[in-house]
Amino acid sequence: MAEQHSAPSRGKGRGRGGAGSVSKLKAQLRQTKRLLARDDLNPDVRTTSERRLALLEDELAKAEQSNVEKKMVQRYRGVKFFERQKLLRKIKQAKKALSEVPDSAEAQATLLDARVDLYYVLRYPKTDKYVALFPDGVYAPFVPPSALDKDASTPAELKRQTLRAAIRDRIESGAMPAEAELGELGIEGEDDVGAGPAKRERDDEALEEEAAGERAAKKAKPAAAAAVPVSAKAKKAPAAPVAPEAEDEEEDEAGEADDAPGVEAGAAPKKKENRKQRKERKRAEQAAAGATGGGGAGDGDAPAEGKKAALASQDAAMKDASWKSKTKGEQLAEQDDFFA
Repeated sequence: MAEQHSAPSRGKGRGRGGAGSVSKLKAQLRQTKRLLARDDLNPDVRTTSERRLALLEDELAKAEQSNVEKKMVQRYRGVKFFERQKLLRKIKQAKKALSEVPDSAEAQATLLDARVDLYYVLRYPKTDKYVALFPDGVYAPFVPPSALDKDASTPAELKRQTLRAAIRDRIESGAMPAEAELGELGIEGEDDVGAGPAKRERDDEALEEEAAGERAAKKAKPAAAAAVPVSAKAKKAPAAPVAPEAEDEEEDEAGEADDAPGVEAGAAPKKKENRKQRKERKRAEQAAAGATGGGGAGDGDAPAEGKKAALASQDAAMKDASWKSKTKGEQLAEQDDFFA
């Protein structure tokens, strides 16, 4: 008895998974049929299994039909699309002709044929192989099925004209709206038709969204442009103290020009010296002047030695940490006072 009550539990498990794929449904059908084939099955379990079998068969038929429809839609999507575009152009041309000549019987017949053909494309059975209205790129005109020679006509031609005649009868009887191009009928493929108020509303919404995006982008551009100078100023702010150094360099160049007497016009300019090199050159010139001016007298050596000691102490002071902590202007002032 425990084995007999296992079938309903499997049925409940199947319900959680939904319809499932075709292979799963077939497997469940086989299990249910094996269960029903037992002779010692409880009557309640048999009744439940028979109901489950009918439900599974119905779900399997729907799943197989859905698979076939998907396959056919993918296969004939391109053909149907181009035929819809051609038929919409024919409808537009017929409407234009009717606006110019309202009583034109030819334009009215052309408009009716184009609308019937548009319904043919949109309402063609999804599981059947599609029979094109423009085989080999040539339009196949409507011919009543009663006027066709059944022996000479192909099955595709008979099916095409039969479906057209059925759609025409429904339009003339009022069972279907005549204006298939409006896109308000909830018909299959309505989004691809590309005409009618519903399509125009969707296009207007898309254009409004695009325009809003462009306006937002235009507003963002000035804000980004205004932010660039601020960042540039922030980057250039630490470079402000460079001005005194430039002034010091100009003073050094002027000092070099003053310290180089006797340079003849047109002579090659000397190589640029830094402050340390200029000081060393001055010391060498002073030492040479003292050596030539003293001549060998003992009294003349004392001032020269005093100057050398003073210069040595000045160099020691420059290397001292307190000297380095002073500003450049203070250092220059002290040097000028010392040499004065």
